[in-house]
Amino acid sequence: MKLLYGTGNPAKLESMRSRLAQLDMELLGLQDLRAEGKDIPKVPEDGSTPLENARQKAEAYYKAFGMPVFSCDSGLYFDNVPDEVQPGVHVRNVKGKFFLLFLSLML
Repeated sequence: MKLLYGTGNPAKLESMRSRLAQLDMELLGLQDLRAEGKDIPKVPEDGSTPLENARQKAEAYYKAFGMPVFSCDSGLYFDNVPDEVQPGVHVRNVKGKFFLLFLSLML
Protein backbone atom coordinates (compact mmCIF):
# COMPACT_ATOMS: atom_id res chain seq x y z
CA MET A 1 0.00 0.00 0.00
CA LYS A 2 1.19 3.51 -0.82
CA LEU A 3 0.42 6.37 1.54
CA LEU A 4 1.24 10.00 0.82
CA TYR A 5 2.48 12.22 3.63
CA GLY A 6 1.55 15.69 2.41
CA THR A 7 4.86 17.35 3.20
CA GLY A 8 7.78 18.66 1.21
CA ASN A 9 10.01 18.61 4.30
CA PRO A 10 12.49 15.73 3.96
CA ALA A 11 13.26 15.64 7.71
CA LYS A 12 9.56 15.24 8.59
CA LEU A 13 9.20 12.52 5.96
CA GLU A 14 12.21 10.53 7.21
CA SER A 15 11.03 10.84 10.80
CA MET A 16 7.60 9.49 9.88
CA ARG A 17 9.11 6.72 7.73
CA SER A 18 11.13 5.49 10.70
CA ARG A 19 8.06 5.57 12.95
CA LEU A 20 5.98 3.58 10.45
CA ALA A 21 8.76 1.23 9.28
CA GLN A 22 7.14 -1.86 10.83
CA LEU A 23 3.97 -1.40 8.76
CA ASP A 24 3.59 -2.92 5.31
CA MET A 25 3.34 0.33 3.35
CA GLU A 26 5.35 2.66 1.20
CA LEU A 27 5.33 6.18 2.60
CA LEU A 28 5.78 8.82 -0.09
CA GLY A 29 6.41 12.54 0.23
CA LEU A 30 5.75 15.37 -2.17
CA GLN A 31 9.38 15.34 -3.35
CA ASP A 32 8.97 11.68 -4.37
CA LEU A 33 6.02 12.60 -6.58
CA ARG A 34 7.89 15.60 -8.01
CA ALA A 35 10.78 13.24 -8.89
CA GLU A 36 8.25 11.11 -10.81
CA GLY A 37 7.39 14.20 -12.88
CA LYS A 38 4.13 15.02 -11.14
CA ASP A 39 3.11 18.62 -10.55
CA ILE A 40 2.54 19.45 -6.91
CA PRO A 41 -0.41 21.81 -6.41
CA LYS A 42 0.05 24.95 -4.34
CA VAL A 43 -2.17 24.83 -1.27
CA PRO A 44 -3.04 28.17 0.33
CA GLU A 45 -2.87 27.03 4.01
CA ASP A 46 -5.03 29.99 4.99
CA GLY A 47 -6.94 28.23 7.76
CA SER A 48 -7.09 29.71 11.21
CA THR A 49 -5.97 26.50 12.95
CA PRO A 50 -3.38 23.79 12.28
CA LEU A 51 -6.21 21.30 11.74
CA GLU A 52 -7.79 23.46 9.03
CA ASN A 53 -4.45 23.82 7.22
CA ALA A 54 -3.72 20.10 7.45
CA ARG A 55 -7.18 19.33 6.07
CA GLN A 56 -6.67 21.75 3.17
CA LYS A 57 -3.41 20.04 2.24
CA ALA A 58 -4.77 16.51 2.58
CA GLU A 59 -7.84 17.25 0.47
CA ALA A 60 -5.85 19.05 -2.24
CA TYR A 61 -3.27 16.28 -2.52
CA TYR A 62 -5.93 13.55 -2.53
CA LYS A 63 -7.74 15.35 -5.34
CA ALA A 64 -4.49 15.76 -7.29
CA PHE A 65 -3.08 12.25 -6.84
CA GLY A 66 -6.02 9.98 -5.94
CA MET A 67 -4.16 8.09 -3.22
CA PRO A 68 -4.55 7.91 0.55
CA VAL A 69 -2.95 10.96 2.11
CA PHE A 70 -2.44 12.53 5.51
CA SER A 71 -0.99 15.86 6.43
CA CYS A 72 0.13 17.60 9.61
CA ASP A 73 0.44 21.23 10.52
CA SER A 74 1.47 23.00 13.67
CA GLY A 75 0.96 26.18 15.59
CA LEU A 76 2.16 27.91 18.73
CA TYR A 77 -0.26 28.52 21.60
CA PHE A 78 0.33 29.94 25.08
CA ASP A 79 -1.64 29.30 28.26
CA ASN A 80 -3.55 32.28 29.64
CA VAL A 81 -3.27 34.29 26.43
CA PRO A 82 -6.50 35.40 24.71
CA ASP A 83 -7.31 33.60 21.44
CA GLU A 84 -7.21 36.81 19.41
CA VAL A 85 -3.51 37.36 20.19
CA GLN A 86 -2.26 33.76 20.02
CA PRO A 87 0.43 33.26 17.37
CA GLY A 88 -1.37 30.06 16.31
CA VAL A 89 -0.52 29.15 12.73
CA HIS A 90 1.54 32.32 12.21
CA VAL A 91 4.86 30.64 13.02
CA ARG A 92 7.42 28.85 10.89
CA ASN A 93 10.32 26.54 11.65
CA VAL A 94 13.36 27.63 9.64
CA LYS A 95 16.54 25.59 10.03
CA GLY A 96 15.41 24.35 13.43
CA LYS A 97 14.38 27.76 14.79
CA PHE A 98 10.85 29.05 15.25
CA PHE A 99 9.92 32.44 13.86
CA LEU A 100 6.75 34.35 14.67
CA LEU A 101 5.27 35.88 11.54
CA PHE A 102 2.90 38.05 13.50
CA LEU A 103 2.38 38.50 17.19
CA SER A 104 0.76 41.42 18.94
CA LEU A 105 0.28 41.00 22.66
CA MET A 106 -1.79 43.52 24.55
CA LEU A 107 -0.34 44.03 28.02
